[in-house]
Amino acid sequence: MTRAEVLATALPGDILLVAGPWYIRALTCESASHVALVAGYDCDDDLLVTEYTYLGGWRETPLEEWLATRRTQVWFGIAPGNLRGAQAIGELPWAYGKLGYGFGEAVWAWVCRIIGRRWAGRGQICSTYVQRVWKAAKSANWMGDGRAMYPGDFFDYVISYPVTE
Repeated sequence: MTRAEVLATALPGDILLVAGPWYIRALTCESASHVALVAGYDCDDDLLVTEYTYLGGWRETPLEEWLATRRTQVWFGIAPGNLRGAQAIGELPWAYGKLGYGFGEAVWAWVCRIIGRRWAGRGQICSTYVQRVWKAAKSANWMGDGRAMYPGDFFDYVISYPVTE
Protein backbone atom coordinates (compact mmCIF):
# COMPACT_ATOMS: atom_id res chain seq x y z
CA MET A 1 0.00 0.00 0.00
CA THR A 2 1.44 3.37 -0.96
CA ARG A 3 1.46 6.44 1.28
CA ALA A 4 -1.24 7.97 -0.94
CA GLU A 5 -3.41 4.87 -0.47
CA VAL A 6 -2.94 5.06 3.30
CA LEU A 7 -4.00 8.72 3.25
CA ALA A 8 -7.10 7.83 1.23
CA THR A 9 -7.99 4.77 3.32
CA ALA A 10 -7.14 5.61 6.95
CA LEU A 11 -9.85 6.24 9.51
CA PRO A 12 -9.73 6.98 13.24
CA GLY A 13 -8.92 3.78 15.11
CA ASP A 14 -6.49 2.46 12.50
CA ILE A 15 -2.87 2.04 13.54
CA LEU A 16 0.62 2.41 12.16
CA LEU A 17 3.29 -0.09 13.17
CA VAL A 18 6.96 0.82 12.85
CA ALA A 19 10.09 -1.31 12.65
CA GLY A 20 12.46 0.27 15.12
CA PRO A 21 16.24 0.04 15.31
CA TRP A 22 17.73 -3.39 14.64
CA TYR A 23 18.93 -3.80 18.24
CA ILE A 24 15.42 -3.33 19.65
CA ARG A 25 13.98 -5.78 17.13
CA ALA A 26 16.75 -8.25 18.04
CA LEU A 27 16.14 -7.89 21.78
CA THR A 28 12.35 -8.18 21.55
CA CYS A 29 12.11 -10.62 18.62
CA GLU A 30 9.42 -8.33 17.17
CA SER A 31 8.96 -7.04 13.64
CA ALA A 32 7.50 -3.80 15.01
CA SER A 33 8.83 -1.86 17.96
CA HIS A 34 6.44 1.11 17.85
CA VAL A 35 2.72 1.63 17.30
CA ALA A 36 0.85 4.88 16.66
CA LEU A 37 -2.89 5.59 16.45
CA VAL A 38 -4.81 7.35 13.70
CA ALA A 39 -6.91 9.40 16.09
CA GLY A 40 -9.10 11.97 14.45
CA TYR A 41 -9.12 15.14 12.42
CA ASP A 42 -7.66 18.60 12.91
CA CYS A 43 -9.45 21.85 12.06
CA ASP A 44 -8.40 21.45 8.40
CA ASP A 45 -9.93 17.94 8.24
CA ASP A 46 -6.49 16.34 8.03
CA LEU A 47 -6.13 13.02 9.84
CA LEU A 48 -3.96 13.12 12.96
CA VAL A 49 -1.67 10.46 14.33
CA THR A 50 -1.19 10.33 18.10
CA GLU A 51 1.60 8.41 19.75
CA TYR A 52 3.91 8.05 22.73
CA THR A 53 7.64 8.25 22.05
CA TYR A 54 10.69 8.15 24.32
CA LEU A 55 11.92 11.59 23.53
CA GLY A 56 8.72 13.36 22.57
CA GLY A 57 6.26 11.88 25.06
CA TRP A 58 2.68 12.16 23.78
CA ARG A 59 2.29 14.02 20.53
CA GLU A 60 -0.02 14.49 17.60
CA THR A 61 1.11 14.89 14.00
CA PRO A 62 -0.78 15.15 10.71
CA LEU A 63 -0.80 11.70 9.07
CA GLU A 64 0.80 12.92 5.84
CA GLU A 65 3.68 14.51 7.76
CA TRP A 66 4.02 11.47 10.03
CA LEU A 67 4.36 9.12 7.03
CA ALA A 68 6.85 11.42 5.31
CA THR A 69 9.23 11.43 8.30
CA ARG A 70 9.52 7.65 8.73
CA ARG A 71 12.78 6.11 7.59
CA THR A 72 12.15 2.48 8.58
CA GLN A 73 9.48 -0.01 7.54
CA VAL A 74 5.91 1.03 8.39
CA TRP A 75 2.78 -1.12 8.28
CA PHE A 76 -0.71 0.33 8.05
CA GLY A 77 -3.17 -1.62 10.21
CA ILE A 78 -6.91 -1.50 9.59
CA ALA A 79 -8.60 -1.57 13.00
CA PRO A 80 -11.21 -4.17 13.95
CA GLY A 81 -14.63 -3.32 12.51
CA ASN A 82 -16.30 -1.88 15.59
CA LEU A 83 -13.34 0.44 16.22
CA ARG A 84 -12.74 1.69 12.71
CA GLY A 85 -14.04 5.23 12.42
CA ALA A 86 -15.73 5.08 15.83
CA GLN A 87 -16.60 8.51 17.19
CA ALA A 88 -15.10 7.60 20.59
CA ILE A 89 -11.68 7.17 18.97
CA GLY A 90 -11.67 10.84 18.07
CA GLU A 91 -12.32 11.89 21.68
CA LEU A 92 -10.25 9.46 23.75
CA PRO A 93 -6.61 10.03 22.69
CA TRP A 94 -6.45 13.49 24.19
CA ALA A 95 -7.62 12.19 27.59
CA TYR A 96 -5.05 9.38 27.62
CA GLY A 97 -2.37 11.68 26.23
CA LYS A 98 -2.13 13.58 29.52
CA LEU A 99 -0.34 10.67 31.19
CA GLY A 100 3.45 10.74 31.26
CA TYR A 101 5.64 8.31 29.32
CA GLY A 102 6.67 5.26 31.34
CA PHE A 103 10.42 5.07 30.70
CA GLY A 104 10.91 2.35 33.30
CA GLU A 105 7.88 0.56 31.90
CA ALA A 106 9.45 0.37 28.44
CA VAL A 107 12.61 -1.21 29.86
CA TRP A 108 10.55 -3.66 31.92
CA ALA A 109 8.45 -4.54 28.85
CA TRP A 110 11.63 -5.35 26.88
CA VAL A 111 13.06 -7.45 29.72
CA CYS A 112 9.79 -9.39 30.07
CA ARG A 113 9.69 -9.99 26.32
CA ILE A 114 13.26 -11.28 26.31
CA ILE A 115 12.77 -13.67 29.24
CA GLY A 116 9.30 -14.75 28.13
CA ARG A 117 7.49 -13.44 31.21
CA ARG A 118 4.05 -11.84 31.14
CA TRP A 119 4.16 -8.10 31.53
CA ALA A 120 1.57 -6.24 33.62
CA GLY A 121 1.72 -3.02 31.61
CA ARG A 122 0.79 -0.48 34.27
CA GLY A 123 2.71 2.45 32.77
CA GLN A 124 2.03 4.32 29.55
CA ILE A 125 4.09 3.41 26.48
CA CYS A 126 3.16 3.38 22.79
CA SER A 127 1.42 -0.01 22.82
CA THR A 128 -0.45 0.38 26.12
CA TYR A 129 -1.63 3.81 24.96
CA VAL A 130 -3.27 2.35 21.83
CA GLN A 131 -4.57 -0.60 23.83
CA ARG A 132 -6.20 1.68 26.41
CA VAL A 133 -7.84 3.88 23.77
CA TRP A 134 -9.21 0.82 21.97
CA LYS A 135 -10.45 -0.67 25.24
CA ALA A 136 -12.14 2.59 26.25
CA ALA A 137 -13.85 2.64 22.84
CA LYS A 138 -15.42 -0.65 23.97
CA SER A 139 -14.04 -3.09 21.47
CA ALA A 140 -14.59 -6.63 22.67
CA ASN A 141 -13.07 -8.53 19.75
CA TRP A 142 -9.46 -7.36 19.94
CA MET A 143 -8.54 -7.76 23.59
CA GLY A 144 -7.12 -11.28 23.47
CA ASP A 145 -6.34 -12.54 26.95
CA GLY A 146 -6.31 -9.05 28.50
CA ARG A 147 -2.55 -8.83 28.99
CA ALA A 148 -0.58 -5.71 28.12
CA MET A 149 0.33 -5.73 24.46
CA TYR A 150 3.68 -5.26 22.79
CA PRO A 151 3.72 -3.31 19.51
CA GLY A 152 4.10 -6.48 17.45
CA ASP A 153 1.03 -8.03 19.11
CA PHE A 154 -1.19 -5.65 17.15
CA PHE A 155 -0.48 -7.63 13.97
CA ASP A 156 -2.82 -10.28 15.41
CA TYR A 157 -5.77 -7.87 15.57
CA VAL A 158 -5.55 -5.79 12.39
CA ILE A 159 -5.36 -6.34 8.68
CA SER A 160 -1.90 -4.96 7.93
CA TYR A 161 -0.19 -3.74 4.80
CA PRO A 162 3.44 -2.67 4.35
CA VAL A 163 3.61 1.00 3.39
CA THR A 164 5.69 1.92 0.35
CA GLU A 165 6.60 5.22 -1.23
